[in-house]
Amino acid sequence: AESKITEKINKALEEPETAGRRWFWELLQNAKDSVSYNPTQVEQKYKNIKEKTVDVIVTYSKTNEDYFLSFEHNGNPFCYTDDPYRFDDVTNLILPVSGKDNEYQTGKFGTGFLSTHILSLKIRVEGVFLSKQGELKDFDFTIDRTKFTGDRQTFIESIVGTLRNSVNYTEHKNIIKSKFTYYLNDNIKQDIKWVKTLVEEGLSDLEVLLPFVLCFNERIKKITINNEVSDSIMTTTYEISGEKKSLSDKMNLFQLNVSKNDTLNYIRSE
Repeated sequence: AESKITEKINKALEEPETAGRRWFWELLQNAKDSVSYNPTQVEQKYKNIKEKTVDVIVTYSKTNEDYFLSFEHNGNPFCYTDDPYRFDDVTNLILPVSGKDNEYQTGKFGTGFLSTHILSLKIRVEGVFLSKQGELKDFDFTIDRTKFTGDRQTFIESIVGTLRNSVNYTEHKNIIKSKFTYYLNDNIKQDIKWVKTLVEEGLSDLEVLLPFVLCFNERIKKITINNEVSDSIMTTTYEISGEKKSLSDKMNLFQLNVSKNDTLNYIRSE
């Protein structure tokens, strides 16, 4: 595990331009995949999981001199697996082994997630876990890989410590959501200006790309971007309105609303 984590983090460092724009897409892909289960598998193994669409909220914020980026979605919960050759979803966040194995899902939950460490080596994870018994439990823990730049033994111990000690399960509060909060001051280069540039360039790209993402992905219904760091606080929402209507095998008709600070900017049909 240590070698795979080191490899992925180093790769992100070697390709900062690519990794700097990849963080959002890795997290969005995981959100989409949480609702992209084979319906037959859902009925047989995970009765609490529903086939549905997902809403996403990204918030870029600041408290004093500390900067944060959070990614939140209301997809299905993290799941237990009875496959002896796979880890459950929570463990996949800590150890880089993907648990995705069906045609409805894309990407790698474990290894892909590691590339988001380009933003921070410290990530708080909040979510809901579906156990082997079918019970829902809330959890809240922090992945802390700030020892990455230290000696190998210390880094291995930090991985093992996170796995053994950090995940605490509590009574479920009837809200299914997953949230990842990145402590941007704890980034690989220890340079807040550098990581702020990565985040802000990534958010700028989304203004152009998100309308197309919602057009072509039926699992994602709504994406909200909260930028609380800019000179004027801005909330931009992209949302599919109503049901998509199929006009032919190659053409769908739908309505996409884009609003800024609750003011409708435009409506697009494709």
